[in-house]
Amino acid sequence: MKRKDKKSIGTGRSFLFINSNPVQQFIFIEAIAAIAPTTQLFLAEDAMEALDVMVEKGLIPDIIMIEFKMKRINALTFLREIKKICSLQNVPVIVHSRRPATRHIDELKALGAHGLYFKSYDYKGVCNVINIFVQERFSICLN
Repeated sequence: MKRKDKKSIGTGRSFLFINSNPVQQFIFIEAIAAIAPTTQLFLAEDAMEALDVMVEKGLIPDIIMIEFKMKRINALTFLREIKKICSLQNVPVIVHSRRPATRHIDELKALGAHGLYFKSYDYKGVCNVINIFVQERFSICLN
């Protein structure tokens, strides 16, 4: 897991971004730097790596954003797994997919996803999603 210390969402806040695409990682880093420059940002290549680090190192991010389709486990499995870990049960998770996974929306909600982002991955869209979560307006995302 990569750590981007100088990109630290308000005082003491942290964001975990789970995505293996380097272009999308770059867009996310740039968006965080613009929206919440004091955020402590962690990057993970896949959900298994993220789970391992959160459990073994005790990382409890304030917000997690994960790509829906991942290599080893997808966002649905990731959500199931973090619900088994007391310290991670209430961490807001945003799920991103380029294509609407409409058949999975109810299941994602039931598993505790706080937001779904079904758009092409661009700077402006990512800034909008981050802004919603930085301002803690979670209720407008899935309700």
